[in-house]
Amino acid sequence: MSNRLFAFSSRTGLPACFLAVFLSSAFAMAQSAISPPGVGAILDSSGSLHAVVGLAGNFVFLDTGISNVRSAAFSGSAGLLKTDTEILVVDAANQVANRYSAPGGDPALFAFDVHGQPALAYYAGTLLRFDGSQPMSVSWTGDVVSLATAGPDSATAILRRSDGMWNVQFWPATGDVQSESLIAGISGPVLLRANGDLVFTRDSSIVLRDESGVERTVAAAGFEIDSFEQLGKDWIAVREAGAGRVFALRITPATLDVYQLPEVSP
Repeated sequence: MSNRLFAFSSRTGLPACFLAVFLSSAFAMAQSAISPPGVGAILDSSGSLHAVVGLAGNFVFLDTGISNVRSAAFSGSAGLLKTDTEILVVDAANQVANRYSAPGGDPALFAFDVHGQPALAYYAGTLLRFDGSQPMSVSWTGDVVSLATAGPDSATAILRRSDGMWNVQFWPATGDVQSESLIAGISGPVLLRANGDLVFTRDSSIVLRDESGVERTVAAAGFEIDSFEQLGKDWIAVREAGAGRVFALRITPATLDVYQLPEVSP
């Protein structure tokens, strides 16, 4: 089992000579209608959306033309974005497929189904369920930290309460609670994955805990983590506290690897 932290230059995340070679290769592939592998998409500090492409550790950002975004999540098949006035659904190529009015500038949390398609959105105390052509409002609320589907007719939320973090499973069609349990050993940033895994921090490390309680860790020495976001399939964006650097956590059955992403000027 290999758990590694990969660090690159503070400006690009790549040595300059290698970046030039990689960009040339990427251009050549584009010319031949072959695209570099897609990783996901990420927001910069100004709210502009950038596609992340390349191989693990060798990333390039591409402008999508989408701006003024406050929150975003990507499954590898689709993305959900929240602006000050709308929720946008984008496809795998980051093209807007649907848009829905969503007043209020609050950040949002999102969840996808097992096929990577939009399932849930939560913002300003409002839960929306994507069902057909329009998202449907669900009577359910709480101090939600992370959100995921748990099956075709079930969803799970991590809620912050006065006595700690709670795992609450509920029916997304009605908002009725199925079960809830206190989560031990978690107090800071946390992300719930669709398969039930929890990603959180402990003692300068990133921890992945599966549903059976088995944990894997990778060092996050040298930076304090502010939040986790779903970057793409099997990729998590890890944001440094204080509007600092952004890292990408890659999750495979055998490894956890952390890569520093290139910096993007707003």
